[in-house]
Amino acid sequence: MPYPNVHSCRLKEPGQFERFVTLETGDHQRIIGYRKDGSSDVQAIRYPKDKWDAKRAAKHCARNGGRFEAALKGK
Repeated sequence: MPYPNVHSCRLKEPGQFERFVTLETGDHQRIIGYRKDGSSDVQAIRYPKDKWDAKRAAKHCARNGGRFEAALKGK
């Protein structure tokens, strides 16, 4: 399901995680994830659409082996 304000890149299924911690990087990415065993790992990356266009975000997602979904249009 697309989000209204961010493009999304899923790297791992959310069921592998017990809680979610969000870290914003200097390149305006939001890194999400925290594993059930207590280790940190990236579950998903979010790209604010006012900083990342869909094409650039999709390329970054593909380089990381993720599944890309563009933000909703017109929001």
